[in-house]
Amino acid sequence: MPDLGSVWQEPGEFNLMVQPNQEALEILHEKREALDRLRQGLLFTESRLMWPMTNTESCDAETLEKLSAFTERFAKLQDVLAGAMRHSIILQGENPLTFTDVLAVMEKLGIVEDQQEWINIRLLRNKAAHDYTTDGERQAEYFNTLHAQLPALLGMTEKFLAWSSVKTDPF
Repeated sequence: MPDLGSVWQEPGEFNLMVQPNQEALEILHEKREALDRLRQGLLFTESRLMWPMTNTESCDAETLEKLSAFTERFAKLQDVLAGAMRHSIILQGENPLTFTDVLAVMEKLGIVEDQQEWINIRLLRNKAAHDYTTDGERQAEYFNTLHAQLPALLGMTEKFLAWSSVKTDPF
């Protein structure tokens, strides 16, 4: 794994030498706390479910509620992580025009292993928001696929938290 605290010194590269103001650092610190809380909540919900799912039609109301919480927490973690990554780049004096620019920087830092992996997780997350099916087997397949992506999302979150702690702690 690359050194997450390294400094890019080539012209036009990500510059970790910019001194952001205290308010901006506090915002990043709050985002980091939210990420940690969301990560813990997602892991708690994941631990309360039986994996892999086979068919959600036979699930009781409590299990369906847990699956709903799992999906919501997964989506929220990715949303907050995306915002925190963008914010951290802006803090460093960069002006990412698109989220692809953000992903490119995060990939250089080793936080995101592959931009396409992030995009695939995002598409999967969006599927839940826009495509609802009552087919229990298809729902189970979706939840299993989402669960299979959990290590990747958690890994990105943990790498970002480790890298960004160098920038925000101690307060």
